[in-house]
Amino acid sequence: MPNLWTILNKEKIDALRELAGEDDSFLATLLDDYRATVETNLRRIREAIASQNAVLRQLAAHTLKGSSQNLGA
Repeated sequence: MPNLWTILNKEKIDALRELAGEDDSFLATLLDDYRATVETNLRRIREAIASQNAVLRQLAAHTLKGSSQNLGA
């Protein structure tokens, strides 16, 4: 997986940092959660493709897209 800092939208990250205020762990927690979500949804997409389940593939892809947009990826 690539370094998240190289693919995230700087403006979105700056907005999240502003939202976090003094809580230094806030952004780190969000990124850790995002990384776990990405890995889970990529696995689900692969499994859905392997089983030819278009509905599950679409759901996992939609979830991945939404998570990515929230962090500006």
